[in-house]
Amino acid sequence: MASQGNIIYQCSMALDNLIQKFRPSRNTNRCFHSIFYERESTALAGHKFSKFLWLFAVYLFTLFAIAYALRSQSNLQEKMKDPFVLGVTADIPSSAEPGMLEPYLDVENNPDAAALADKYHYRNIYQYYKFANFFSNADEESGYFRGRSINFDDPMMANILAKDNLLVGHGFDTLNQLSIYPENQYSVIVTQEMYNDLYPSDNEFEFPYLDLAHFDSTGYQAELFGDEYLYKKDRFQQEYFSEKFAFPFLIEPNDKILIPISAVVKKLPDGRDFLTTQGYYQNFMNNEPSLTQKYDNVVTLSFLMQLDEKLMPVKTLTPEASGGVVNNVFPQVFLEDLQVRIAAALSQVESCDDIYSYVKDMFMHQSYGEDKIQLTVSEYVMSFRPMVYVSVRLSDPVYFDEMQAFVQEWEKSETFKSSDLFEDVVDVIPFYDPNINTSESYYVPEYTSVGINFNDLREIDEFTQFFEDKTMVELEMSRVESLKNYKAVTRLVIFLIFGLVLISTLFIYSLLDNTVRDHLLKSRRNLGTFMAMGINMKSLYMLVMFTYIVLAGVLGLFGVTVIYFALLAVADVKVVLIDYRLLLLFITSLLFGFSAAIVLINRFFNKPPGDLIYGDDDSVLHRDKRVSTRLLNYTRKEKD
Repeated sequence: MASQGNIIYQCSMALDNLIQKFRPSRNTNRCFHSIFYERESTALAGHKFSKFLWLFAVYLFTLFAIAYALRSQSNLQEKMKDPFVLGVTADIPSSAEPGMLEPYLDVENNPDAAALADKYHYRNIYQYYKFANFFSNADEESGYFRGRSINFDDPMMANILAKDNLLVGHGFDTLNQLSIYPENQYSVIVTQEMYNDLYPSDNEFEFPYLDLAHFDSTGYQAELFGDEYLYKKDRFQQEYFSEKFAFPFLIEPNDKILIPISAVVKKLPDGRDFLTTQGYYQNFMNNEPSLTQKYDNVVTLSFLMQLDEKLMPVKTLTPEASGGVVNNVFPQVFLEDLQVRIAAALSQVESCDDIYSYVKDMFMHQSYGEDKIQLTVSEYVMSFRPMVYVSVRLSDPVYFDEMQAFVQEWEKSETFKSSDLFEDVVDVIPFYDPNINTSESYYVPEYTSVGINFNDLREIDEFTQFFEDKTMVELEMSRVESLKNYKAVTRLVIFLIFGLVLISTLFIYSLLDNTVRDHLLKSRRNLGTFMAMGINMKSLYMLVMFTYIVLAGVLGLFGVTVIYFALLAVADVKVVLIDYRLLLLFITSLLFGFSAAIVLINRFFNKPPGDLIYGDDDSVLHRDKRVSTRLLNYTRKEKD
C-alpha cells in the first residue's frame, strides 16, 4: 500500500495540523513531521497492514459481541417488561369455604392482616371475577374475549394506567353526568390486541365503544372452540364448561347494547383481553337491572353522538374532579350551539317519510319549550373519546322499541343527511340508561379468583407456602419464576459482557505492547539521535499512536454498523447499535489501549538520548540504571 495513501499517515497529519492551528509552535519542522508520520505509520501498520488489521479485527469482534449481548438482554427485558409482575393471582378452588379469605383482606382496618402484610411485603389481597363475553364491533362482527374484574381503586390500576402501558383513555373513577359511581361503572378497559381484533383498520382509536354481541331470539346459542354455551331467554341460565359469561344488562333481540371503552392498554393482568369493575359482573348475576327504568313507558329519548375528530378539543380525556362534576371537555358555548342544531334537525322530521310514524307525529305537533319537549346536551365521558349525550324529555310516553327505531331511522333519513349535523356527526347511538341494583336484596356472587399485590418479592416463596397451607389456594407463580430466570440470565449477560471486555482489553494490550515495543527497539538509536538534537519525539510518537488506536476502533465501530444493517436486510437477527453502554465500553477500550501505549512510550522516552543510543534492549525498557552512568564510571576507571 503506497505510503501517501496510508490512512494512518493522513489522519496523523490532519490531527497535527489541527493542533498547530490552535497551538502553533515556532520551532516546528513541518517537513520532518510529515516524513516521521509517513515512516512510523507504515512501520506500525505492518506488512500489508497486517498489524493494523489485527487491531481492527479485535475491536470489530469485541464491539459486535457486546452489541449482540446487549440486544439479547434487551429482548429479555422487553419480554419481562410486565407491569403486573408484582401482582400474583390464583383461582379459588370450588372446595374453598365461603369467607375463608376474609381474615387476610382488610389490611387497613385489621391489625392481624396488616401484620401479615408487613411480614410478607405485600400491599393488599383482593378477590375478583374471571369471566368471558362476546363483543361485536360497529359492523356486528363478534368475537369471544376473556375478561376479569377489578376494584376501581385497586393499586394495580396505577400500573394498568401507567404511561408506558396506557395507549389512550382513563380509569373507572371518572365522574360523569349520569351519577354512576365508579364501583358500578360498566365501561371496559381493553388490550390493544382485542381492539385491533374488532377494529383491524383503526390505527387512531376512532371507535370508543363496543357492542355486546347479538344473538337470535330462539336460543341465544353460541359455539366457541367446540364448547356450546346455552342461554335461556327467561333468566339467561347458563350451561358452561370453563368460564361464566357476564352480560350486565338484559338483552333483547336486535338491541344495540353500548359498552363504552374507557381505555386501551398494551397489557392487562392475567393475560386477559378486557377489564371492568366488580359491579359489571355482579349486576348480571343479580338478573335485575333493565335497560331503562321504564321499559314500556319511556318519556326520555337518550342517544349519543360521536363527533368528527376535527371538533374534538382533546383526543384523550384526563378529567379532574371538581365538586363532583367533570371539568368541561367541550366549551359550553359549543354545547349550546350543538343543542340548537340538534333541536332544529329533530323539528324537521315531519318532512321525512321513512321515520317511525308514531314518534314522528309527536315531534310534528309539539314545539321545543319548557312545557313541551325538553332537550339537553352534555358531555359523555365514560369512554376514552368524549362524545355528546343528548336527552330529549317527551310530554307523552312511548314504547322503548319505538323510540329506538326512531333514533336509528332518523340517523339514516334524508332529513338528517340534509341537516348541518351530518358532516360533523360520525355516529348516533341509542343510549340505554342502566338501572343499577343497589337494594338490600343485592346478591354478591362468590368470587372466582384472588390476587395479591406485592411491594417486593423477597418473601414471596415463604408467603406462597403459608398462604396455601392456610387457604388451600395455590398461587400462580409463572411470572415470578420468569422474573427470577430473567434476573439470572441478566447477570449471566453482564458477566459475559465484562468477560468480553476483559479478554479484548488484555488482547489489545498485548498486541499494542508487542507492536510498540518491537518498533521502538528497532528505531531507538534514530529516536535517541533526534532527541539529542532537541526534537520532542515523545509528543510526535504519542500523536501517531493515538491516531493508530482510535482509527482502528472507529473502523471497528463502522464495521459493526455495516453488519447491523446487513442483518436487518437479510435476517431477523438484530444487535444494539445506539446504546450508551456500547458507546461507554467502546470509549473505555480506546482509553485503555491508549493508556497502555502511553505507559510504554513514557518508559522509553523518559530515558536520556545516550541510553537509547548506546544501551542494550533490556536496559532501555526495563532497567532504571542508566547506560550513560555506567559508561562514565567505566571511562574513569580506564583513566585511572
